[in-house]
Amino acid sequence: MNQQLQKVPRLQKALSWAQGIDSRHRLLLQWICAGLAAAALTLTGVYGGPVSLLGYCASWQERRVFLLIFGGLYGVAMAAYLLLRKKQEWPRFLYVATLMMVAVMIRVALFNHITADYVSHLRLWIDIFREHGVRSLAMTVGDYNLPYQYILLIIAELPLNPLYMIKVVSIIFDFALAILLMCMVERFIDKKYGLLTLTAALLIPTIWFNGALWAQCDTLYCFFVLACVYAMLADRPILSVAMLSVAFCFKLQTVFFFPIVLLGLWGKKLKLRHALVFPAVYLISILPALIAGRSLISALSIYLRQAGQYNDRLTWNAPNIYQFMPFGELSNQPAYTPILKFIPGIDPTQWSEWYPPETIRYLQAALLPYAGMLVLCLLFYLYNRRKQIGMGHIWELSLAFTLLMPLVLPKMHDRYFLLAEIFAVLYAVRYPKRWYVPVLIIFSSFMGYMPFLARERPMDMRLAAAMMIAAMGIVLYHLIRSLREQKELKMES
Repeated sequence: MNQQLQKVPRLQKALSWAQGIDSRHRLLLQWICAGLAAAALTLTGVYGGPVSLLGYCASWQERRVFLLIFGGLYGVAMAAYLLLRKKQEWPRFLYVATLMMVAVMIRVALFNHITADYVSHLRLWIDIFREHGVRSLAMTVGDYNLPYQYILLIIAELPLNPLYMIKVVSIIFDFALAILLMCMVERFIDKKYGLLTLTAALLIPTIWFNGALWAQCDTLYCFFVLACVYAMLADRPILSVAMLSVAFCFKLQTVFFFPIVLLGLWGKKLKLRHALVFPAVYLISILPALIAGRSLISALSIYLRQAGQYNDRLTWNAPNIYQFMPFGELSNQPAYTPILKFIPGIDPTQWSEWYPPETIRYLQAALLPYAGMLVLCLLFYLYNRRKQIGMGHIWELSLAFTLLMPLVLPKMHDRYFLLAEIFAVLYAVRYPKRWYVPVLIIFSSFMGYMPFLARERPMDMRLAAAMMIAAMGIVLYHLIRSLREQKELKMES
């Protein structure tokens, strides 16, 4: 009995010694664990797992390079997390390590998929870049703006499969965006929701469908838009405007966020002189093409040429208000929207008699200023209540505008709600009781992906559009209600 009592203090002493080692060396041990996990991902990919499915590699040597890329991506993502969050309990660390691993494996498993966009556009552009090199920057290659053309040029010069490299670029920004969202939530909203935000950002299906499956690059401009918001809230106005300009350099859809600049002006986070940074950064982005021999007019008119495309439909699978208007051959086929074949007067195999191709172009010309007027109406309403608006409303307003503009503008594509999806996650974190808002938006947007990726619509797109409209109504209702409450409080005081 006495011997057992003597063993208890010894056991307690041993436990306290072990805890002391853990507290002193926990970060070092977690770094070692992250490195071992990255090495395991790299080595096991040779024998099995998603990485072994990379069938388009020309040789085992090329496959080994991609193994190193994926292992390095995982390692860098974990390193970024550990640098940002130095004091982590072991359960949280192990959860994040597993989450990152699963997120990488999901994306790698989709790398072999080739879409029509890659076959008819991206692969042809890569061939032109390979044939002409830097001189191709002086040519009109594709419809992407110049910064992404620089990325495609670099990919073309690498002795690696271009399909995989295009997707690698996208998933790098998937992880960067997820980590940035986590930092935003923990600094500006609520620290306890940081891990939940990281999980949502890495597992939202439209994000990994966008890059890893579709080989699109929408997370690039979304990342820089979020960086703009982060810098604005952190009182870094020059950096904020610079990030917005970089986002605009990658995608024209950045204009969905432009009205939020007014919030920065009203909240005195931005000043008019900071606007000079925007064109300066944009001009810097086109300098390599100008040096290569491209004319200034050609470099500055890429987005104008984009605006002149896609003239035969009011919406390209975007779940917006134009889903309620029958148009075009594809939208009327039974495989796309089965319910339309039951409407009298519509032939599902021909162009609709209601809207022939010429009328579609007339409608586009009429509906563009109409949609612009709807946006201006909301801006006018907010301007009249600018005294009640603070930077705390940035989450509501960011979602409102990034949702409203693709909802009412014609010629929108299925992927154009991605920025709204990301702001919807932030919105739900800020207002947890409204968790159903991102559910409506993400599900509706995901249904918009199906007609192109699967050549089939699992549900009537008008129902998906109704869900998006409902989400818009909920956001506007609570925004107006919040502004009224602010006004009443000020009147009482």
